[in-house]
Amino acid sequence: MKIAVTGGSDYADILIGLLAARNHKVTVIDKDKEFCERMCASYDVKAILGNPCQEDVLADAGLKDFDMVAAIGQEDTDNFEICQMCKKVFGIKKAVCVVKNPRNVEVFGQLGMDLVINIPVMIADMIG
Repeated sequence: MKIAVTGGSDYADILIGLLAARNHKVTVIDKDKEFCERMCASYDVKAILGNPCQEDVLADAGLKDFDMVAAIGQEDTDNFEICQMCKKVFGIKKAVCVVKNPRNVEVFGQLGMDLVINIPVMIADMIG
C-alpha cells in the first residue's frame, strides 16, 4: 500500500518503521526538517518537508494515487483537516485520524474519518 504519515513524533517514528518493515511505500510529510531527515536515514521512506495542513504541500507529495493517510500529529483539528483534504481533494479512500480529546472520536467518525483513534478510549472499550 502507498501510505502517507503526517505528524512528527515518537508514535510516528514507530508507525513509519513498522509500515516500512512490512514493505508499504511510506511518505512522511512534516514541517520538522530533522524529523524528515531522520526518517529517511532510518527507513526506506520518502519525506516531504512542509506543513501537511497546506494543500500545496500534500500535492507536492503526490497523494493522488495513495491508498491511505495516517494523521497522527499533536492537534486534533490539524489531523482532521489533513484527513478531510486527503479524502476530498486527493481521493484517498482511507483516513486514519489520531485524537487526544476523547469527545472527538465520535464526532470525527460522523464527519467521515474511517478510523479515529484515542488510546484511552480504546483501552476503556477493551476493558468494557
